[in-house]
Parts: sequence; structure tokens; C-alpha cells
Amino acid sequence: MTYTTTPLPASPGQLQFVGVLQRKHRLSDEAIDTYCRDTFGGRPLAELSRREVSQLLDAMVAWEQVPAELQRALGQQDLPGLKIGGRP
Repeated sequence: MTYTTTPLPASPGQLQFVGVLQRKHRLSDEAIDTYCRDTFGGRPLAELSRREVSQLLDAMVAWEQVPAELQRALGQQDLPGLKIGGRP
């Protein structure tokens, strides 16, 4: 007999904390979904498991600023001589 487990959905508290971090980093729902799709196999935030949202939260907490790849995906451009984030 083979057992398969269905991943648990994200908890309401996890989703609330994602919202807090979204506001801190000034990210829209579309921006978070873009990041999730790029990071978690093409799935938006609403489709992530509790474990994946936990991984997302760990990443977002560690951001001093939004990752450059996400900023570029959202249409923000590097300034001449500088990369996004102020690092040459």
C-alpha cells in the first residue's frame, strides 16, 4: 500500500505575515505572484503549500531590499553605472 500526503495549505497567519512584508517592501500582489512563479515552479502565492510559504517568508524576512531580479521583472531599470540595489 502506498500513502501519499496532500500538502497543507498556507495558514491565515502566514498569509497575513506575507502581507506585512509586502507592504514593508512595497510589493503588489502581482509582484509577489511573479516571485512565487519564478521560485516555486510556476505557481502563484495562493497555490503554495504551508512549507513553501514558510520558505517564501524566510526569504522575504532576509531581504534588506527587493531582489534585483524581481525589481527588473517589475520594470525597474538599473541606473547607468549602478545595478539595482546601489551595487556597482
